[in-house]
Amino acid sequence: MPVKIFSLILLLLLSGCARNQQTTNAEQQIAPQITIAEQVTLLLSKAPAQLVGQDFQHLLAINHQNKRYSVLMQVQISEPKVDVVAVSLQGIPLFEMASLADGTITSKSYVNLTAIEPAFIMADFQLVYWPITTLNTMLNGAIITEEKHGDALLRKVIANDKSVIKITITNTQVSFDHLTRNYQLLISPIES
Repeated sequence: MPVKIFSLILLLLLSGCARNQQTTNAEQQIAPQITIAEQVTLLLSKAPAQLVGQDFQHLLAINHQNKRYSVLMQVQISEPKVDVVAVSLQGIPLFEMASLADGTITSKSYVNLTAIEPAFIMADFQLVYWPITTLNTMLNGAIITEEKHGDALLRKVIANDKSVIKITITNTQVSFDHLTRNYQLLISPIES
């Protein structure tokens, strides 16, 4: 119950800040094809039918260049788009974005983000949650594999016979390791 109240307060805070800063923060439109590694692209796609109607609330820990950032994220998947809002642990709105049915992303940042690129967050989210068959049709220059290891699911994005991304999914968290860009994500679901 406290998480539901926190989520409601978080969304109200973000929507209030979005209205106050709309005139100062221009919306950015990002093409649906994201370069996820050297000579590897992912064409973002609409959410698979089995994910429509789901909401995800996550604590996202980002390790990049010996710095750690923590972000609270709310993801809502509806027909035909995916909406994401992110706020710092201190309650400062960071960004909001939407991935439309054609994969195009609209993004609005409220602070200068040096370590968090919303387009990469959307691509990483899809690499974690979209089905392998869908991802392999959307990847160019690589394939994604999936293996069961005990209670964990291991996904690998492989380009030129080398792993470029490793994703380990368990019931309690997701570990995302981008081996060529040297960043790690630890995604912990927040139970509602």
